Amino acid sequence: MQVTILGTGSGGPFQGRHYTAQVVHVDQHLFLIDCGEGTQMQLFRSKIKYDRFGQIFISHLHGDHVYGLAGLLTSYALKQRTEPVTLFGPQGLQDLIGDQIRHSLTRIPYPLHFVTVDTTTHQMVFENKAVEVWSVPLNHRVPCNGWLFREKAHLRNMIKEKIDTYGIPWEAIPAIKAGAD
Repeated sequence: MQVTILGTGSGGPFQGRHYTAQVVHVDQHLFLIDCGEGTQMQLFRSKIKYDRFGQIFISHLHGDHVYGLAGLLTSYALKQRTEPVTLFGPQGLQDLIGDQIRHSLTRIPYPLHFVTVDTTTHQMVFENKAVEVWSVPLNHRVPCNGWLFREKAHLRNMIKEKIDTYGIPWEAIPAIKAGAD
């Protein structure tokens, strides 16, 4: 798992600090956490392919965490994206983004799904073969949660030379890769 910090500024951009956004990279999956204004520029600077996000996690609806999201979704539309995007966030996220898309007359050519997360409960909100994502309730002026990414265990790698050295039978290899002695 690798985390790239795109911004940590709150309330305003400061010299060397941009609005809040982070990218979590697990195996071949990229996840965006928060999307403050200027996130797309930070993604370009970091050489992260911004169109690879299938899931975006928004902690709360303060502008420094969400004002870049409508722009990102619009960029996807301009590139004629067809893969779905799922947005995870607190109550009100769908209204906020829906209003921006509707009033700007933006046509979204890809499936856009909203998952409203209960900010008072610790719960798993997303899972794939590589990772589980859990919400973590936080105290803030507005409903807010953090995100816990738990990487799933991988099969172990076998060193081919050691298989021969120890005379390991080929039929035992899958069990050993799964953790057996």
